[in-house]
Amino acid sequence: MRIVNDLVGHLLRLTSVQVLQQGSIFMNTSLTESFGIAILEAACAGLHVVSTRVGGVPEILPEDMISFAAPTAEGYFFALLKITPQLTS
Repeated sequence: MRIVNDLVGHLLRLTSVQVLQQGSIFMNTSLTESFGIAILEAACAGLHVVSTRVGGVPEILPEDMISFAAPTAEGYFFALLKITPQLTS
């Protein structure tokens, strides 16, 4: 698994899909999120989503596409640890 943590700035729609498809996981660490368009875009690009349980996020994706994390460093760590075996097999 390759870790990419780049700030790429403004992207055109097609380019953003190509950038997303380079990853395996999309992390949403927001504490206030009403819907989460970026989460849907990441899921459409084939990424597994790790997110906090905020706003409408728990209702927008099926359980096999999203893992929920407590909004702490340990919470994100354990959510990532939980899905890593799925991504490496």
